[in-house]
Amino acid sequence: MIKRKNVLIGVGAAIVLGVMLFSLTPAQPPIGLTFLYTTNAPSVGIVGVFLLQNNLEEPISTAGGFYQRTSSRGIGPQIGDYGATLGGVQRFTNGVGRTFQTWIPTNGGPYRLVLYCVPESKGTRRYLSSLRMRMLGLISRLPVSQRFIGRWAGTQFTTSQRFDVPAPKPVGTNAPPS
Repeated sequence: MIKRKNVLIGVGAAIVLGVMLFSLTPAQPPIGLTFLYTTNAPSVGIVGVFLLQNNLEEPISTAGGFYQRTSSRGIGPQIGDYGATLGGVQRFTNGVGRTFQTWIPTNGGPYRLVLYCVPESKGTRRYLSSLRMRMLGLISRLPVSQRFIGRWAGTQFTTSQRFDVPAPKPVGTNAPPS
């Protein structure tokens, strides 16, 4: 009788735990970056259209980042990675998603776009002259990772999902891609 009661309690607890786990929704990342599609820009060539969703409590700004091969590890650029610029510093308000276009590499993919985003409070004169930032000047001379330095400075790194860009067609050909 006691054994049967223990089994029933265990099954009941497992059901309750299962319902709790399935009812939880994953937390949104503080800054979401989504690759939407590619398009042509007359002056640049193939550009990627991305959506940046700022879920922080404050606006952020970014001037760019880099394209990371999906086989790479870490948050810092590696030899052979392409830089990504947004044509100057772009500001993204909090709680709002906004699309932007930037040049994308067309060979050696697939890639992910990694952007360096700085929350507004981390760009003030007071913050930049704080003890924390002065210590960072000393720490950055040590052999520490770029991710550590960026996190210490308050930078948010956001990474898009993997994307692959079809090779461009030669000029003057109207053949559909194979």
